[in-house]
Amino acid sequence: MHLPDPAGLPPTVLSWSRGLASLSPGVVPCRGLREEEWRETHERCKVRVN
Repeated sequence: MHLPDPAGLPPTVLSWSRGLASLSPGVVPCRGLREEEWRETHERCKVRVN
């Protein structure tokens, strides 16, 4: 059972936000993705999720 977040965020959004927060922009999580691509992707994801 998912309890609502005190900030009123849906559980899915909160899960994505926490997952993204656990990733470092300096550590590429996927084979084949270049460092610069990952940094850009990470930043875009942060903007989108937050």
